[in-house]
Amino acid sequence: MRQEPALQQEIIFDNRGALSQDFRLFLISFLTLYFEIMIIRWLSVEVRIFAYFKNLVLIASFLGMGMGCAFIRKKASLIQTYLLMLCLILLAKVTVAGFSAQNLSAVLSSFEDSHLWGEASFLNETQFTVFKFQLGAILFLMLFFILNVMIFFPMGCLIGRLLSGYANPLRAYSINIVGSLLGIWAFSALSFVPLSPPYWFGIGLLLLLFVGGEGRKAFVICAIAGALTCFAAMDRSGPTRRVIWSPYQKLIIEPKFFVSNGQPIRTGFSMEVNHTFYQNMLDLSDQFKKAHPALFPPEALQYDHYDVAYRFAERADDVLIVGAGSGNDAAGALRNGARHIDAIEIDPSIIMAGKALHPEQPYQSDSVNVVVDDARAYFKRSNKVYDLIVFGLLDSHTLTSSFTNVRLDNYVYTVESLREARRHLKPGGLVVLIFEVQREWLGRRIYSMLEEAFGHPPLCFLDRPGQVRGTGGVVFVNAAQDVLQQSMGRDPNLRAFVEKNKLTYAGNPPLTVDDWPYLYLKDRRIPKLYWVITTGLLIISIFSIFLVKSRLPTIRQVDGHFFFLGAAFLLLEVESISKIALLFGTTWLVNSVIISAILLMILAANFYVAKAPSRPIKVYYGALIVSLLPSYFLPLDALLTGNFALAAIAASIILTMPLFFAGIIFANSFQQSHDLENAFGSNLMGAMVGGLLECTSFLWGLRALIIIGGVLYILSFLFYRSRPRLPA
Repeated sequence: MRQEPALQQEIIFDNRGALSQDFRLFLISFLTLYFEIMIIRWLSVEVRIFAYFKNLVLIASFLGMGMGCAFIRKKASLIQTYLLMLCLILLAKVTVAGFSAQNLSAVLSSFEDSHLWGEASFLNETQFTVFKFQLGAILFLMLFFILNVMIFFPMGCLIGRLLSGYANPLRAYSINIVGSLLGIWAFSALSFVPLSPPYWFGIGLLLLLFVGGEGRKAFVICAIAGALTCFAAMDRSGPTRRVIWSPYQKLIIEPKFFVSNGQPIRTGFSMEVNHTFYQNMLDLSDQFKKAHPALFPPEALQYDHYDVAYRFAERADDVLIVGAGSGNDAAGALRNGARHIDAIEIDPSIIMAGKALHPEQPYQSDSVNVVVDDARAYFKRSNKVYDLIVFGLLDSHTLTSSFTNVRLDNYVYTVESLREARRHLKPGGLVVLIFEVQREWLGRRIYSMLEEAFGHPPLCFLDRPGQVRGTGGVVFVNAAQDVLQQSMGRDPNLRAFVEKNKLTYAGNPPLTVDDWPYLYLKDRRIPKLYWVITTGLLIISIFSIFLVKSRLPTIRQVDGHFFFLGAAFLLLEVESISKIALLFGTTWLVNSVIISAILLMILAANFYVAKAPSRPIKVYYGALIVSLLPSYFLPLDALLTGNFALAAIAASIILTMPLFFAGIIFANSFQQSHDLENAFGSNLMGAMVGGLLECTSFLWGLRALIIIGGVLYILSFLFYRSRPRLPA
């Protein structure tokens, strides 16, 4: 291995220090993945725009670590990580020049070709005023990105220095993967408990103290900065304000009051998710209505959105509620005489809040079966049929994973999903879908998807009962054609209500399907907001690299082979995670298992390379390309027939086999590298570019990532043929 003598003397350990070297590499690898997932999780809550752009933090961490690995002669102290972590939290909680992190999402929702929850309040201002707000928000967002790059830069430097000290590249790489794997498991465990952010930051920053080895003064500075960081990360709560960190988001629950005749009346509880309104837990019981008749006019009650679905159904003995939330829909089903209710909700903390606080206590009823699961996964696994299926204002404020642009609810709102829902209907059964439509094209898309799934248009009308009786939304009703006609003919008052509030939607946006599940994009194109953000990221990334390179003129060039390996692998990883989530659901546990399985696949590839007879690397490139073909051409629905468990295993093998061959290629190349730290850094830089290329799925769908990944692997092979290798 070629190394400069001064650097070699600093980083090579003797036999007595070998364990220390392994442990330090393990611990810093553990902490980089731990901090990566932790910051993604925390920022996506406190700065809500990151809930829709989680891979921004991923890209920033790859850039920071990649530069650090490549620039190991740059003396970087871990003090920088501690101080910048504190700055990150303070920036998320303060207001700068009229901008606060809390309103970034609302400001950026003003781009009309994509949808973020939370409307901006300035959209009626002049075009120049809107532009100023947008520009300020983008600059604020870029500041967060720069902070994240700088947080991970010192850790990348340390990883690069440690890698330089290994004579056995596979040993070093395997230690790095094991540390990364356990870092993911550790943070997943903290999310499951669940603990709040001060514990997340405290545990990670405490462990980081044992990595630095920079002297007593640095230790004291880091300890003080770490303590301040934990204090700054604390949430404001009180006797009536509950803050709950679920595996997906932050819930803030407070009592809800309504003033009637000058007197405050407690109507239940309100719930915020990631600092924006999400849902109420309402008391709509007969007893409460009789006690407050002024709030509940009798002529309107039967058409409240928690009750209107049952006006269409001739009978509703068996009811399925997807997106059951804290219990309003289940309470409505009980009030309307349902005998058995399956309530599906993905967030266990919302279920717990409903059980503890909902005024009507629907989840305590023997008639209600609460299932904590992803709605789409339930459609696939269950064989039950229902009189009525209610989509209860099911929407998401976060993504399925840190590695993908697919939102938590995207696979619920596809044509295939609605067809699966239809298969769960009894003869004469109905689907009632209620949605908060804030873009006309979004309403038209849902309307058209239901038309495609059922073969005829749905009924569509607006139902806005008011905050006391529920927020309401746009109601879509579909069933067999004769069932809809019978429902309207049976109840003249219902027909009059629907006709009075009937909605029509213009336009023809593309339908969302499993390969293109982007409900909140207007068209098959990369939205303007992504173009703006990506341009900003590229400018920052290029400037950062040239800035460091100008100070270190002897810096090595990026290794093209490892660069393209990193870009290609991330794209295949994204595609695999998205499809496996479609198979097993988008729950936090499934995502943790998927990412863990990918890392275990890399370890298996390392073991294979270490033990198996050596073969030309072109053999593995050929196997990789061949293994991509089933992933591209074979639809998942073709596999998911017969026994679900066996079919799911077969599909998982097909989807992850390319990653195994990719791991073999990387391990072979890494073993032959002259410059481990530069190879590792180049790979991370490539992964950053792969993260940017992920948005091409907005244009061509998720399967297109397989083609792009295949092209990138071919480029990596061409660079491999021209790169120098160690002699045998």
